[in-house]
Amino acid sequence: MSESNNLELREFKNDYINACVNILYTSSFMLKMKTKTLRPFNISLQQFNILNILNNEFPEPSTVKPLAEQMLDETSNVSRLIDKLSAKGFVQRTNGLKDRRKVEISITKKGLEVFKAAALALENITEFQLGNLSQTEVVLLNQLLTKTRSNSLGED
Repeated sequence: MSESNNLELREFKNDYINACVNILYTSSFMLKMKTKTLRPFNISLQQFNILNILNNEFPEPSTVKPLAEQMLDETSNVSRLIDKLSAKGFVQRTNGLKDRRKVEISITKKGLEVFKAAALALENITEFQLGNLSQTEVVLLNQLLTKTRSNSLGED
């Protein structure tokens, strides 16, 4: 029996708790598939996120602070991620022209190539993961998830 069937057979105190567990389980399931999809590109989801941000800024460089502010995972160690991407030749660091203490990070040609291929693979797996939903259902899902986040207790 698959885990999704086990989740459906479990008894929850109420539908709100069931929905919360279902969201967490689905998130974990989707992240595992995305992580597996990125393995051939030798990057993690967090590294992909850095490449995505730098791709959006291209050809302009960025610095650590704006990268950290745009990360999906707020606990990411951006400096460590940049070190790993730099070692792979996907990003480069240079001292700023105006302020030599400022380190600018840019995506390299190799990084752009890997990012574009990985982005296409992630797009395909995302369409596969949500492929059993109609366009109307996807729009509704987005609205419901956004509405759920709007009722948060605030950020730390």
